[in-house]
Amino acid sequence: MKARYSKHYRIGVEELRWLAARVEELGAIVHTLCSERIAQLEAELPRVRYNGEA
Repeated sequence: MKARYSKHYRIGVEELRWLAARVEELGAIVHTLCSERIAQLEAELPRVRYNGEA
C-alpha cells in the first residue's frame, strides 16, 4: 500500500494492461450479479403487490 504513494513508485505498460484486464473482469462479474439480483427482485414484485403483502 505504501508503495503506490511513494514518489519512487513506477508501473509498467504490461502491469497496467494486466490490471485493466482484471478491472474489466471484475466489472463483468459485478454486472452479471447485479443484473441477476435485479431480475430476482423484479420477479418478486408482482407477488408482493397482488397478494397484498407489504
